[in-house]
Amino acid sequence: MKTILPFLPICALLYSAPAMAAPPYAYISSIYPSSGTITVVDWTTNKVVTTIPVPTAFTDTPTCVAITPDGSLVYVAIQTEIASGDVSVIATSSNTVVATIPVALGGVSESCMAISPDGAFVYLATYDNITVISTATNTIVSVIPVNDALYIAITPDGRFLYIPQEDRPQSSSVVAVVATATNTLVATIPTGVEDVSGVTITPNGKFVYITTISRFWMPVISTATNTVVTTVDIGDIQWSLVATPDGAGIYVATSDFLALVSTATDTVSVTLPLRETIRSMAISPDGTLIYAPVDDFLSAFNVVATINAATNTVGTAISVGKTADAVAFVPAAPPLLPVSPMQLIVKSTQMCLDIQSYSYQPGAPAIQYWCEGGLNQRWLAAAAGDGSFTLTAQHSGEVLDVTGESTAPGAQPIQYPYWGGRNQRWYFETTIDDFYHVVSQNSGLCLDVVTTAQTPALSQQNICSASDSQKWQFVPWH
Repeated sequence: MKTILPFLPICALLYSAPAMAAPPYAYISSIYPSSGTITVVDWTTNKVVTTIPVPTAFTDTPTCVAITPDGSLVYVAIQTEIASGDVSVIATSSNTVVATIPVALGGVSESCMAISPDGAFVYLATYDNITVISTATNTIVSVIPVNDALYIAITPDGRFLYIPQEDRPQSSSVVAVVATATNTLVATIPTGVEDVSGVTITPNGKFVYITTISRFWMPVISTATNTVVTTVDIGDIQWSLVATPDGAGIYVATSDFLALVSTATDTVSVTLPLRETIRSMAISPDGTLIYAPVDDFLSAFNVVATINAATNTVGTAISVGKTADAVAFVPAAPPLLPVSPMQLIVKSTQMCLDIQSYSYQPGAPAIQYWCEGGLNQRWLAAAAGDGSFTLTAQHSGEVLDVTGESTAPGAQPIQYPYWGGRNQRWYFETTIDDFYHVVSQNSGLCLDVVTTAQTPALSQQNICSASDSQKWQFVPWH
């Protein structure tokens, strides 16, 4: 999927310096055939591009893999001894190891790392604690005591870590919640299951899904209350899971099949025959392809199963090294935004996001209106430092805000003086047809227009969908 919208060459001068296009690569850890190797695959062709040796002893196995949001660095955790190991750092520009960080590893899983949305920190679950690594210096900057920690996920805003704690007696496994601002434990959540095998967080940051190999159902946690709010009947034990980029579904690998869970209903909507042990999965940035390393220690060479997420069909497997472990995709390149003011044009009507009646008043509604070039239709995007952006109306200097910090569908976007609220921060997510969803950080809902008719109309936030009324083009004013 493209992440840079096409504009006339004369407009290029109005844009910030473009980031390098993200290579369409996935990085897969394995033993190949007896020492540590990262296999690099071009996911647009499912072909192996290269293999990267990582420093290991004969018995070492690369385990979890994580990639910084800008796609520049790959972090690979490797257990070298019973209680120690390394994190190898690979530069994607050269596909070479550029740093090795010694760490204490009491044990690691295929999903043992998370990286903050701003790319500043790596969080590594080492069974005995959470090790925090600075990506600027590739050094350990903090150690957070969390016992029985093998799996980890970070909220999209980077504020919290959710860490299932294993090996708790009598079905009393809990999920530890760590605040990244202070690197301290702030909550523990009983799950009602044991033998946790994976964790993921929906892209809107509202729910945490937990897999387990001890039950046929999986608990779902609300991040607003830090309680289990429902369970999903999968019908089998679960090995791993991954959320789709649009948040509409969770793919869950079981012993007998791959299930697609609808996050709207928390029910299984699709099952695919896939009778393999899959301990980790990853999904491509555009949400069309899933890679699932197959765990078969007896096989001379393992494979990575490929699943077409658009058609929910299993494709041709990719041969990699023995005991394929984990996989991560290079994230999509960040949006190329104008440094000058821009218009936000909705696909459904080709009308502009506008502050009604050229108002300077806080609380004035954002509407769609014919594109006339007024300052109330020109917006300045500024990075907020956590992967989100603010949008400032040029005429008033106020930012696009969701009224009352509402998380409800239908709430009104307005202009309001900037105060740093999450309801004033927005993510820009590419769509399959090269537009953008403008997603509220606070609610996870998309900027939408209440009608598809070409007439002045209020905007709203709404559940993200494929509707053209939620697809926006960023056009520089010139």
